[in-house]
Amino acid sequence: MVEELLRGLKQLPGLEGPLSAKVIDDGDAVAAWEGPRLAAVLFPTGETLGDVRRIAEARKDGLVLIINPQWVTEGNVVSDLGFLPWARKANEELIASFQEAYVLKQLRMSSDDVRLLRSFPAPWQVNLARPDNPSQNECVAQLAERPSYKELEGILRGVEWSMSSKPIGERLAYEAQFVRKSLDPLPRQQQLDNKE
Repeated sequence: MVEELLRGLKQLPGLEGPLSAKVIDDGDAVAAWEGPRLAAVLFPTGETLGDVRRIAEARKDGLVLIINPQWVTEGNVVSDLGFLPWARKANEELIASFQEAYVLKQLRMSSDDVRLLRSFPAPWQVNLARPDNPSQNECVAQLAERPSYKELEGILRGVEWSMSSKPIGERLAYEAQFVRKSLDPLPRQQQLDNKE
């Protein structure tokens, strides 16, 4: 899929030319494709940000894609982006220099199943699964900027049918039911069907 994307991009004026592929980190399956004005890094981690920086700096007038980054930028006591404050800041600035073109992130917040979607140039979407029918998702907000966790909490509390808008007792009962269902074994016929 990545190579198909790169083949398509190489058709654009200014991005033509050969790409060399290499593995940056075998253990985490981090790979890179590099050409004179086009490059992509697949599954980069916090440990490979130095390689990402080198690749990006070599193509300031080109296009560099970061595909499925594996780092976590918030909520860590020990950050994926560095322990020392100046190293972390430099890595945060590097990551912020990229435009998020496609993101699909699933979260579970206050018993709600949330999907955060960005497909450039469309705005960010907050999609929420209905508690009474989890296979049905509904877009409950569209935003120009990526929402923070706190902003997501506020959006969810404002949706009348969301679990976030319910009292804590109702949310706990729903969560207990969710956990119980997830631990139930599949019916015998479904177990047999899954083995085929």
